[in-house]
Amino acid sequence: MTKRLIGLFLAVALLLAVPRAVMALEDEDAPEPESLVQAADEPVGQAEPEEESEEPAEEPEGEPETQPLIAKGGLILAPAEDVSQYPIVRYGGAMNTLYENWDGDSDSNIIFQNNYATFENLWPLLRDGFLAFCRLDYDGVAKLASDFLWKIYGPIRMDENGESVNPNITINMWDQYWHVRADGIAYFCTDWREDPYESAELLKKFIDDSGAEKVNLMGVSGNGNTVLAYLKRYGTYKLASVFFNISLHGGTSTYGGLATKKISLDAQSIGNISILKMSEIFIEPDPVEWIVRGLYETGFLGFWSKIFKFNYDRVKEKLYDDALIPLLFTMPHVWSYVPPGQYEEAKRLIFKGDPKYDKLVEKIDWYQYEVMPYQNELLRDAAAEIKVAVRAGYDLPLYGYVEGSAVHSDEKVDTEYASFGATCAPLNEPFLSSYQQKEPSGHNWISPDRMIDASTCAIPEVTWFGKHQPHRGAGEYEGWYSWFLSTDEDYTVHGAPEKFAQFQDHRGNDEFIPLVAAPRPVLAEYLNLIVLWLMKAWRFVLLLPLFWI
Repeated sequence: MTKRLIGLFLAVALLLAVPRAVMALEDEDAPEPESLVQAADEPVGQAEPEEESEEPAEEPEGEPETQPLIAKGGLILAPAEDVSQYPIVRYGGAMNTLYENWDGDSDSNIIFQNNYATFENLWPLLRDGFLAFCRLDYDGVAKLASDFLWKIYGPIRMDENGESVNPNITINMWDQYWHVRADGIAYFCTDWREDPYESAELLKKFIDDSGAEKVNLMGVSGNGNTVLAYLKRYGTYKLASVFFNISLHGGTSTYGGLATKKISLDAQSIGNISILKMSEIFIEPDPVEWIVRGLYETGFLGFWSKIFKFNYDRVKEKLYDDALIPLLFTMPHVWSYVPPGQYEEAKRLIFKGDPKYDKLVEKIDWYQYEVMPYQNELLRDAAAEIKVAVRAGYDLPLYGYVEGSAVHSDEKVDTEYASFGATCAPLNEPFLSSYQQKEPSGHNWISPDRMIDASTCAIPEVTWFGKHQPHRGAGEYEGWYSWFLSTDEDYTVHGAPEKFAQFQDHRGNDEFIPLVAAPRPVLAEYLNLIVLWLMKAWRFVLLLPLFWI
């Protein structure tokens, strides 16, 4: 009798595993999607030739006119011209080093530095917090977490009006005076706590001080929002091109979750993290990924996520009132990272209608009301006048410390937001073979791995994606940026698809190769599906010894 029950159990396991394998094959058995690369003699968006008249038109003297580059919605892009002679302004990411009473020495008077050593020195606080958690001492946990945050951000905090409590805090001021470094790039920086409205004004002054007729502006990471604010306030003034490089101009779910008090251990996000790929180690199949995924599939991560939430709910309000609100949410720039769909809820939860925050709210409302709703229009208006490019990473989840982190991202910013509106499949679940791109056109905008639908981007023709690309602004992307600036031909994703494909695979060390469709599952993949199912069924496996009694 016992042997029959065991046999029945194994038979049911195999029957349930087989459909999973068949589902995995569904997309592979479907017809191949349209080629991502359109033939060179059929440029996307080009108007169809007019019918020939009976009398041939006279050919104009001089060089023949080049056909315009036409993008989504009939948008005529700026003419292709070499703009590489203009200097490059790289507006780097946020969280740069801050100084107190800066004296011109870049190594002196540092008051804030975003590096490992800063956090390493506070390890005893983290240790004590964990011990308090084990003792179920919720007040102790909240106090130690608050102390940890005050040690880091207390010296640079801002008041209820969004002004620095310490007026002597500055950045390295050399980064606000025009100078070109040895690599040929002028690096610009502002106080990352300030509002994008004010930072855009400083950016304009920096460009004016260059004495250059035009500049090529690159907005990286957390300061992409200031570049968007610049387009809002000054249009394309003195710009030859603009490049949004893994930019947070549209916000990120991480800050949205923090602002709406949804701190959590997102089990699905953590279960989809590829630790080796994040460390730029590429092994297929990834053994560490199997282990982490197994912890998720067995419910182990979900169990600890629920325990964390149970404890977090008991310290949440104290943690926000004592630390997060006075330290983080009085910084105007932070609010530009909150996605529009979460902004009103966040203001209500953080400020609770308290009039002492009225001046701060007036500051942060400008970006949310005057820039965020019009980001696609601002990009398209700029693209009609100058060269424009956008790059975003995908296939990595956000860091899983807020709810809803299991989305395509570069670990810090959602792919949807960084790309000005791409539609993304769920993590590790490509679009079904029946899926059609949301906005039909004469080109297939779906990635070869069927994870991204770029048809919904503001301008898919100038938007590139890097699979497994972490949140680091590579800049050159193996010669892509130089090509983009210098080419006087088609500078869109159709211009050099063999080398600079729209969808690229990041292979570490800033190496990118064109992304190709995933191969058909092999035996190892079938075994993976069966193992994952058995991991889910671990509770039943634990009952097996009972059959021998």
